[in-house]
Amino acid sequence: MAQQFIVEGKDGYVLSALCEKSGLGLPEGYNKRSYKNFVVKAGGISNIAEAIRTALQGSDVTNVGVVVDANDVGLGRRIDSVTNAIRAVVPGFTTLGVVSPQGWTVELPNGKTFGLWIMPDNESNGYLEHFLVKLISEDDSNYERAKQFLAQTLGDSDEVNFPEIRKQKALLALFFALQDEPGMSAQTAIAKGVLKHGHPLAQKYIAWFRSTFKLKADQG
Repeated sequence: MAQQFIVEGKDGYVLSALCEKSGLGLPEGYNKRSYKNFVVKAGGISNIAEAIRTALQGSDVTNVGVVVDANDVGLGRRIDSVTNAIRAVVPGFTTLGVVSPQGWTVELPNGKTFGLWIMPDNESNGYLEHFLVKLISEDDSNYERAKQFLAQTLGDSDEVNFPEIRKQKALLALFFALQDEPGMSAQTAIAKGVLKHGHPLAQKYIAWFRSTFKLKADQG
C-alpha cells in the first residue's frame, strides 16, 4: 500500500509539523525514515496536475491528498484543474462538489480516496502564509508590532521591491523576526506554540488530513 501527499513546494514540511504537533500518527506504510516518500513536492502549481495523474495511475496507491494555494485565481480555477486531472485517469469521476470550508475528500470510482485542500481556508484567495497568520493569537503583541512596521514601511518607502501578493509573506517574516529565536522557521513556530495548532482553522485542516489518509495510531 502507498499513499501520496502532493504539495506545490515546501508546504509539506510546515504541514507535517502541524500534524506532528497535533499528535497525528504517521501515515500507514511509512515510518520517519520513509516519510519523505509520502510527501510529493510537485515543484509549482503548473506541475500539480501531472503529479495527480501519476499518483492515481499507481497500482499500489490507495490514498492521494493534494494541497494547493488559491492565490489570486480563486477556488474555481483550482477545483476545475484538479477535477480535470482526476478525470484524465478516472473517466467516471464527475465533480469534487461545491465550495467546502472543510476541504474535499471523495471516494473515486477506481476505489482510491482523494482529498483536496485549497490554501488558505477553502474559501478565500491566498496562500500558505495566509493560513499560518490565522494561527497567531489575536492578542499577540509581536504580531501587532509586525503589522505596524510593515504598514509604516510600505507607506514611507518607494523602494519596497516585493509585489502586493507577497505582503503576507513579508508580514509573517517580520513576526518571526521578533520572536525569542529571531528568524525561526514556521515549523519551529508550530513546535514552540507561536503558531497555535489548536486554532479552529488548524483543526479543520487536521480533520481533513485524517479523512484523506490512513494513519497509524495517534502519537498521544
